[in-house]
Amino acid sequence: MVFVRYDRQVKVIVVNMARRGVPLDQINETIDRSVSPDSLSRWMHIYNNTRDV
Repeated sequence: MVFVRYDRQVKVIVVNMARRGVPLDQINETIDRSVSPDSLSRWMHIYNNTRDV
């Protein structure tokens, strides 16, 4: 597994899209990145607990 550091702005966009129900493959296509399901899960957990990413 390769660690990829994403800017906060990318995380905010991804979390907001996911909260609206956009599938991860469509999110990745939209932002032209390859965010892993594990990363999204971690960011969603952080968001749900802190309202920040």
